[in-house]
Amino acid sequence: MYLVVLFVIAILCATVHLFVSKKKVSFKRIIEILLAYIIPFSIGIASLLGFIFHAFFGPETAARIGWPPNNPFQFEVAIGNLAMSVAGFLAIWQRRGFWMATTIFSGVFSLGAAYGHIVQMLGGNHAPYNSGVFLYLGDIVIPIIYLVLTGIYTYQNKFFRNEYSSL
Repeated sequence: MYLVVLFVIAILCATVHLFVSKKKVSFKRIIEILLAYIIPFSIGIASLLGFIFHAFFGPETAARIGWPPNNPFQFEVAIGNLAMSVAGFLAIWQRRGFWMATTIFSGVFSLGAAYGHIVQMLGGNHAPYNSGVFLYLGDIVIPIIYLVLTGIYTYQNKFFRNEYSSL
């Protein structure tokens, strides 16, 4: 549920930012402001929490996913979440291709996790962190939203078009 709460907070912060900003509001600006909040909240903070849960509360987190406790996968997932968190927070200061790299990294990880959770569900694992809100919103809908927004942002700013033509 925290994934949805963080996403909603990001949307609310972006909305407030757009209303109090003195800059002209355009579609391009809306996308940029949305990403400026979604990436740090939905990737930075959410992944930091994922790191904490898997690294420090591994047995409890594994049980909520429906997996056996003290499994070596937990440390690897924790470090993957830590890497995404660092990228999510660095995106506060970095834009251009960094936003794209961060959302692709996180999106591929989340959608891959969704696939794993669906396979587990087909095998009968309907644990709270393996299905429901965590699966549908956290691992599928929210990543697709920020991937689409990043694609629009990248296209609008014409990043990578002829940028590396000298290579």
